[in-house]
Amino acid sequence: MTKTHPLSVRRQLLDALLALLHEDGAGWPTPPQLARQAGLSLRDVVLVCPGGRPDLLRLVAEDVTDQVLDDIGADPALADEAPRGRLFHVLLGRFDAYGPWKPAFQRLWDTRSNDPLAAVAMLPNIAEAMRWMTVAADVAPPGPRGAVLAAVITGLWLKTLPDWFADDSPDLTRVMAALDRRITQLEPWLIRAHLWPDITPSPDTKAPASGER
Repeated sequence: MTKTHPLSVRRQLLDALLALLHEDGAGWPTPPQLARQAGLSLRDVVLVCPGGRPDLLRLVAEDVTDQVLDDIGADPALADEAPRGRLFHVLLGRFDAYGPWKPAFQRLWDTRSNDPLAAVAMLPNIAEAMRWMTVAADVAPPGPRGAVLAAVITGLWLKTLPDWFADDSPDLTRVMAALDRRITQLEPWLIRAHLWPDITPSPDTKAPASGER
């Protein structure tokens, strides 16, 4: 993914943000708090996150996306799986990568009705992240259909967030079950809507009948 700011500053900000969010009773920090924690100038923080919390959310989402893309790229066996399996592993990997951020995002999710602007600020980040997840899973159709699939997967992701928040198991058992169930339910519709690779063998690729050459 294209970066518009130095990686070192980005990393310092993410580390500082995570440390501050893990403090007891902490809310989303202000730019001066972040600057002090990260050992950066206030100007650096404002240049990277001029919009405050929405930009911080974007920064976290981009970092998680980068982690997932790196992990998927390092797993050549994933290419041999069916589309449903690839998407399952990509989305599960994203939930796993979000692990350190879970308490902060649960607080944000629980207060979304009291802070609708925060909820709205999350949606573009999620939609963009899901577009990258369909690319990583190699299921993204070309053209406008890719955006439609990303929107559908965004809905799936949002439906699975409560399962993630409630899942305290180290291997995300509840999340795995929810993802498997929802992707399985979606797959026939996605194929009919031409938003998904149809893995049904064509007549030309079927094995020859007995006796044929």
